[in-house]
Amino acid sequence: MKKTVFIIGTVLVVGLGAIFGTMLIKTIQYTIEESAEKDLEKSQDLSYKEISHILQDKANSNQKTDKTSNGTSYLEDSHRENSDMANSIPESERNRVGEKEIESSREFTEKNIEDGFYANADGLSASGWEEPSVEANSSPKIALNIKNPSISIDAESAILIDCKKGKVLYHKNATTPVYPASTTKLMTALVILELCNLNDTVKVGEEIQLIASDSSRAYLQEGERLTVQMLLEGMLIPSGNDAAYALAAHGGRIILKDKSADAKRAVNAFVDKMNEKVKELGLKDTHFKNPDGYDAEGQYTTAYDMGIISLEAIKVDIIREITEKERARNIFLSGEDVTWKSTNKLVVNGSGAFYKYAIGLKTGSSSLAGRCLVSAAEKEDKQFISVIMNSTASGRWEDSITLLKYGIEH
Repeated sequence: MKKTVFIIGTVLVVGLGAIFGTMLIKTIQYTIEESAEKDLEKSQDLSYKEISHILQDKANSNQKTDKTSNGTSYLEDSHRENSDMANSIPESERNRVGEKEIESSREFTEKNIEDGFYANADGLSASGWEEPSVEANSSPKIALNIKNPSISIDAESAILIDCKKGKVLYHKNATTPVYPASTTKLMTALVILELCNLNDTVKVGEEIQLIASDSSRAYLQEGERLTVQMLLEGMLIPSGNDAAYALAAHGGRIILKDKSADAKRAVNAFVDKMNEKVKELGLKDTHFKNPDGYDAEGQYTTAYDMGIISLEAIKVDIIREITEKERARNIFLSGEDVTWKSTNKLVVNGSGAFYKYAIGLKTGSSSLAGRCLVSAAEKEDKQFISVIMNSTASGRWEDSITLLKYGIEH
């Protein structure tokens, strides 16, 4: 009888132990999984450095815990193999082997980033992290890898960029090719400022006859003499195509080192320089055919690329100073007294589309490009660029204000 009771008791103890053991294991497993999910949610708000540390710690932990079939760790096996290899290599060569291994690891990491393995929709993946950023030579794929806010605009393509943080905040068809129209003149300004000084004298020549008959104008006349700064104002404020060609011809002759070069040859040399600047900035989807942006076969850009160009332009004090003006009065070196009014309603008080935080930059309009506007706004220590391409007559102002307000308020 005692023996029977003992056996039954033993069975009950073992059975209950197994049940409670299973429950304990499941509880631990659930706790671990729940903790991992919470950590993943929290990781979306972590900084780039914090996420890097987490991933590095995880990689180190995996190395220490992975086991081979004979019970030794991969890390230990790897250490033995490396040690055996090191013993077989002369001491003078060991440092070189280590350098090659480090270089190989670096190449593998860089290739992963190029192939996009280091980013997904949330920015975090099992392989690592690549922080979205927009700057010269940056990857559009990475820069646009954001949680896009729900914003309604008329434009066919657009982008909003935080200038201070170098981040895209919103995008719509940002890598779709579009006609640039007069937003091209931002690149014209960047290139001419690399070639000459603001006070250099320019004599307007036959190059102004090369513009289309329906072009926007600064109403320059052949033989007038003015400075480079005056021509920049004539190009960027009233969007004068004649001013753009006068600058291009002047810059082209500097490039060619030939003051007597004919207008077409000089302008073509300048446009070639514009496309060299495109390559310098790492832009893959932009090509210019003229200095004023007038519709031409083979001339195109994207909202993303124009965003990069605008980031470069906003850094140049004279471009910002000119493009935030409502109007500009100039007395040419040849005596003409001219006043130009801005085509950018965001900076014109009383225009009906005035935005008090706007600080430039450039309008654009053509039959193929639609209505375009590259605008910038600044409040306290915040600065943003909005690129609106192929919108409507009223839409480009409303779209720009919508995006700039979103940047300032978030």
